[in-house]
Amino acid sequence: MSVALVRPSRPPLAALHRWRGLGFALVTALVAALLGVAQAAPAQAAPVLLSQGSPTTASSQENGGTAAGNAVDGNGGTRWSSAFSDPQWIRIDLGSPAALSRVELAWEAAHAKSYRIELSANGTNWTTAYSTTTSQGGNETLTVSGEARYVRLTGTERATGYGYSLWEFKVFGTRDGGGGPEIPAAVTSARTSMSSTPPRRTSRARSTRSSGSRSRRSSAPDGTRCSSSRVRTTTSTRRSGSTPRSRASASTPTPPRSTAM
Repeated sequence: MSVALVRPSRPPLAALHRWRGLGFALVTALVAALLGVAQAAPAQAAPVLLSQGSPTTASSQENGGTAAGNAVDGNGGTRWSSAFSDPQWIRIDLGSPAALSRVELAWEAAHAKSYRIELSANGTNWTTAYSTTTSQGGNETLTVSGEARYVRLTGTERATGYGYSLWEFKVFGTRDGGGGPEIPAAVTSARTSMSSTPPRRTSRARSTRSSGSRSRRSSAPDGTRCSSSRVRTTTSTRRSGSTPRSRASASTPTPPRSTAM
């Protein structure tokens, strides 16, 4: 009796290659699109506080406890206060040029009604970045634009009979352009995924492995798997009609025959 060897079915290699190629093409297109967006619209660095602890001078101070440096010490309980006259000014040296974006003022009750924010690269020539004649005091956030090393507040009219008094004088901006463009996280993730994907094996190597597996193992008619050599041995035995002798009968010795005296 012959035994039919059943080959396991395999998915078509052409279909697998086609789908993998399509997936790789889609990932490549996505990465290229995201990189194009990142290069077209570079991300801007967030402005940082530049003025805290910087050298600060003023036109005057009310007394020894209201020095100009109190306005940039980061302590909301200390203040600069000027003499009781107009005009007065307070100036911050940022140490090096920076691209400025905003100024924050925390006024004491004795605030300015009219003042201006001025910028300078050398401390001599000034340009006005902001001005008002209707300040209400309190906490003010002012949008400014320009590159400067020095920032000056000049008060031209007081709101009270006292001097100009500031709890905090904060200047925000970036230095050296704030760095280069930032690449979105999606692009980084896609790059990592592509670099960690192992290379595909060629169809020749897969074919060699599959043929080797078929030569070593096959399926019996009852669905179980066995080696090809064992199937051939069993088939040969059944064809010859002989039954292999059991180990017990082959190894049992024959008892000696007794001789009559």
